Parts: sequence; structure tokens; C-alpha cells
Amino acid sequence: MALAAGLAERLNGTVHPRGPEPPADLAEVTGGRPIPVAELVAALAGELPGLTAHAVAGGITVLSCGASPVEIVVEEDEDETGYSVCVDDGVRGPGLAETARRVALTIAARGGGTARDHNGFLIHETG
Repeated sequence: MALAAGLAERLNGTVHPRGPEPPADLAEVTGGRPIPVAELVAALAGELPGLTAHAVAGGITVLSCGASPVEIVVEEDEDETGYSVCVDDGVRGPGLAETARRVALTIAARGGGTARDHNGFLIHETG
């Protein structure tokens, strides 16, 4: 914190004690075909082992596991199915954004949808 205060003083700026909270929704997948829950769980087993599904409300299913704070919210209606890759508000940790990115790419590959990050930018396969 002292380093940040020193830089702010030299740059004629201010110090904010904490950075912005990370977004709750890390990625989303839209378009494409609906993926059966059992197929989705199997496809993500390597990334999120022990993934289980919980029906929350009409057309909404939450997939979660104890090994990761990353959750997938599946919202289905008669026209479209959307997938949100998220964490609880305020949860931080190394690799969460990268995990969400890989999960979104896996979902998009299975269902033929479009994966976007929390800022709305397309997520592409790298390497």
C-alpha cells in the first residue's frame, strides 16, 4: 500500500485501497443448441470434477462442484439456451478467469454457440 501511495503522490493522483470487485459473471455462451445436462457434466469433468446439477426454477439449472467456486447457470426457454459461467460475488482466486474461459470454450464447442468474456469480447482458442 505504501508503494501505491508513493506513486499516487508522485503522479498527482489518488490511492484506492481496493481494486474493483471481480465480476460475478466471468463468461457466457449464447446461441447454439441445447446441451443435455448429463453431456455437459461429462464434457466438463476434466475441468470441474464432481460437477452436479441442481434445478433452481423453471428453465434454470445450476451446475456446481465442491472443488471450484466456478458455477454454470443454464437458462433455457422455448427460443434459446444460454450458459453463464460465474462465481459468487467477491470470490477471488488464481486461475478463475482462465478456468471460466476454458469452460465457456468447451460449452461453445459442444453446442455450437458463441463464447464471450465478462466484457463481451469473443473468447477464442489460443495456442
